[in-house]
This record gives sequence, C-alpha cells and structure tokens, in this order.
Amino acid sequence: MLEYNALLRLFKQDFQAFLKSGKYKSISFKLSNEDIGLNEIISSPKARDFFEKYLCFSPQSYHPNDKERLDYFICAASRYSKKKINSELIEQYLIDDLNWPPENAKWCRKRIDVGLEILEANKKLHLQ
Repeated sequence: MLEYNALLRLFKQDFQAFLKSGKYKSISFKLSNEDIGLNEIISSPKARDFFEKYLCFSPQSYHPNDKERLDYFICAASRYSKKKINSELIEQYLIDDLNWPPENAKWCRKRIDVGLEILEANKKLHLQ
C-alpha cells in the first residue's frame, strides 16, 4: 500500500502539471488508506465478530477448538461478506499488527483460502 500510494503521488503531481497546461481540470484522485485495520479487511460485522472470537483465545496453539473457531469465521465470511475476503491482508494484519510469526499467519491464510474455496464450490453445486 505504501509503494502504491508513493507511485500514485508522483503520478498525481505529474498529471496535475499536465492538466494545468491543457483544457482538462476536473479530474480527481483518491489515495488509499495506508493504515488498514480489521474493519476494512473484514467488512461484514458478523464475520469480523467470529474472527475476533478466534483471535481472543490462543489461536496459535492449533488446538481443535481454535481450528473450529477459525472454521466458524470462514463459514460466516462465506455467508455474510458481500465482498471477497482478502486473505493476504489478513495474513499481513496478523504479522504486522498482532506480531504473529509469518509461518503461523501463512497457515491461517491457507486455511481461510481453502475453506472459502470449498464453500464457494458448495454454493455452485446447490445452484445446479
């Protein structure tokens, strides 16, 4: 996100200079928020609540109860999220904000990805 915004700032400066020299002056830019929190990553309050419950315990213990809580989140994300969950951002959040070891965050991301793929296939099966 930082690299994207830096590139966009440079483009914006150059493009605005171009616009001042011509007839186009009504174009606007929007920079993305660089501080992405869980609210932006998981937009559904219900799904986010399940993920926060998963995080409240000791999710890195890999106890069956922890896996089950993560699976509940995956089901809620599949059911209640209007936009696709970006598991890469979840992984980054776990590492950057919660100081998880990268291998644990990667495991969590993979389980989310596989779970969401399976549930998506199940939805398609029911539509046939």
